[in-house]
Amino acid sequence: MPRRRPDNSPLEIFDQIKRLIRYNSMAEEVTDLLLLLTERSFQHLRQFDISQLNTKIFNKNYVSFMNAGASSRPVNSLLFRDLDSVKQLVDTVKSHSLRGGLSSAEITCACYTLVVSFACVIDLTNRGDKQSPGTLFEYLIKHLLSRDLGMLPSERIRVKIGEATITLTMDLIFDLSITNRKLHVAVKTSTRERGSEFWAHQRILDQAFEGEFVGVFIGLGETKLKVYPFVKTAKWGIYQWIRLLP
Repeated sequence: MPRRRPDNSPLEIFDQIKRLIRYNSMAEEVTDLLLLLTERSFQHLRQFDISQLNTKIFNKNYVSFMNAGASSRPVNSLLFRDLDSVKQLVDTVKSHSLRGGLSSAEITCACYTLVVSFACVIDLTNRGDKQSPGTLFEYLIKHLLSRDLGMLPSERIRVKIGEATITLTMDLIFDLSITNRKLHVAVKTSTRERGSEFWAHQRILDQAFEGEFVGVFIGLGETKLKVYPFVKTAKWGIYQWIRLLP
């Protein structure tokens, strides 16, 4: 029997998003739940101490939330904003004006704040859960693109290779029938894990469909936190996929 989450906890709200987005990634209820999730995550983070981290990366500043000697993942303090940035993103998504309503930098910071606030809560309260933060990142991008493009994505495509036909499972496929083009969107939490998978899939699509697919990679590259407060590597970015549209 599934373990019941505490009411209105970040994980319980995450479970609601998971159930809803399977059926309709465009639903405005998902938008509201993403904001509620961030609000609950911020409430949880207020009880934790914040530690400044040292880094060798020029012009970068990182902090970590601390709880009884345990540390969250490093947080880029230049990208991590307050709750208002996420509220602005939510309002823009609801008004169907994502492209013109906010700048690329504002969208990036809001998305970073939404995902990382939840991830830090998981790091400190449910340390065995390595999957939920990455899944939330995928859900967020799926929701934003579905709302902006006005269509639901597919996750599988049939490809003929020689005499055989195979089915490939991908993150997101959007069929832009008006422009006779398709978007192949890969959403990866870390380029260290399965980032290369995107390039292999795109190569297959290029060969099978002769340039019909535009490939878009959206990645969240995590920093590594060692035993002592030192950040070894750092990379995070939501790429401005809008410019890649036909």
